[in-house]
Amino acid sequence: MKQLLVLVFSVCLLGVSVTKSMAQDVEKESVETAFRNGRSLSGFSGSISSGSTKNTSADNKTKSNRYRIQVSSGKFIKDRFNLGFNINLERENIEDDGVRTSEDFFIGPKRTCYFSKSKIGSMFVSLTPGFIIYRDKRITSQS
Repeated sequence: MKQLLVLVFSVCLLGVSVTKSMAQDVEKESVETAFRNGRSLSGFSGSISSGSTKNTSADNKTKSNRYRIQVSSGKFIKDRFNLGFNINLERENIEDDGVRTSEDFFIGPKRTCYFSKSKIGSMFVSLTPGFIIYRDKRITSQS
């Protein structure tokens, strides 16, 4: 646990030093980049999957369902430097000789540094420490 805290702290310090070393003439850069101070950047993504297989030789059928939702949002507090949050929710259900259900929920702050002054896109590095809740439930059928 102590090593993990030291690693997270080191990465945060590295991010601060990289951000300070990338400081440029803000007035000129603000006009040229899409990632400028005061703008917001938000995103929503998700996936849904479902499947079924049947093994006729073993007379076994498996069904699975899964979904995932991710929401993120942030505000540029400085050109090319975004602070915000991430939320992820995922659930998976598998039915074969029993029922297995797993769920996880993640929430945490997000810090993103964009490297390019381009008007259309940029490489970036993002750090999202956070809190996760995980639940796994199994019910076996008695045949």
